[in-house]
Amino acid sequence: VETELDVDGKVLGVQILRPPAAPEVGPWIVRMIQAASPLPAPARMGPGRFTEIWLVERAGTFQLDTLSEGQN
Repeated sequence: VETELDVDGKVLGVQILRPPAAPEVGPWIVRMIQAASPLPAPARMGPGRFTEIWLVERAGTFQLDTLSEGQN
């Protein structure tokens, strides 16, 4: 998932780069990111984009790949 932020941390756009196996997961993730806006302002980078891998389990729980030790 690629997220674009402005200098204040406002989410400008969210793009699913690789469609998930369950089609309902993509729009769910996009809505969650948009609802969390504004994110903390990117301190030294200014406006920009970042990419994160979302690990979603069948039960609907999720974690971000950079913050995990992998899926069960």
